[in-house]
Amino acid sequence: MAAGHSQACGSACLGYVYLPAVLVTSLAAVAAAPLGATLSHRWPTLWLKRAFALLLAIVIADLALKLLQGASTIASGLRSGLLDPMECA
Repeated sequence: MAAGHSQACGSACLGYVYLPAVLVTSLAAVAAAPLGATLSHRWPTLWLKRAFALLLAIVIADLALKLLQGASTIASGLRSGLLDPMECA
């Protein structure tokens, strides 16, 4: 992989940064910031800590599920002979 502009991305990228995703993420963050500030002042600290812990647990579970699905896909590809073991290393 060469550094610089990706050919698959076209003009919507700046290096490896996909500009439409930056725009959507920025707009969502700006729109949600007042809600976050309001909740942080209204909710007790314990509720905030538990809500954040729940969010982290959901993200970890999602990543673990994707990892396990990817591992099973690679294992089935190796078993069927579709993947070269040297390419997976």
